[in-house]
Amino acid sequence: MVSESPYLDFRILVRFFKKIQIGNNGSSCWHWVGATNDKGYPQLKVNGKAVYAHRLSYAVFVCPPNGNQVHHKCRTRLCVNPYHLECLSLDDNRDIQTADARRRSVGKGAVDAFAMVEFLEHVPSDVLVLAKDVLIDDERRRRLIGADVIPI
Repeated sequence: MVSESPYLDFRILVRFFKKIQIGNNGSSCWHWVGATNDKGYPQLKVNGKAVYAHRLSYAVFVCPPNGNQVHHKCRTRLCVNPYHLECLSLDDNRDIQTADARRRSVGKGAVDAFAMVEFLEHVPSDVLVLAKDVLIDDERRRRLIGADVIPI
């Protein structure tokens, strides 16, 4: 990867701006319309090497990421708006990606069982007994034991 110095050649910045659409469809994202890699991340050739366009944007307009991950706060991979980007450690970025993936995998009208267990740990036991008797009959409760996702 090329040095992510903020002192880039002016021609690189001109090429960068030619490959974005600002405010596409009423969004404040800067949508990349140039090349992407196989995972859909924006790329630009700099001195013959492929550079992630969102990392380049962050390096030029904010500061060099210095080996950290550049995360899209807007959750749009093609966005290169420096105000939509933030520097995170690899672990923090993975935690966010895992949480996003979990949210996407849980269908509408369902509850993430892990989140439910975490919530229920803080509810007094007498309230849980009452809720269990009122909301879930014995047969349905037996069917749901061990399920990863519990329908509401």
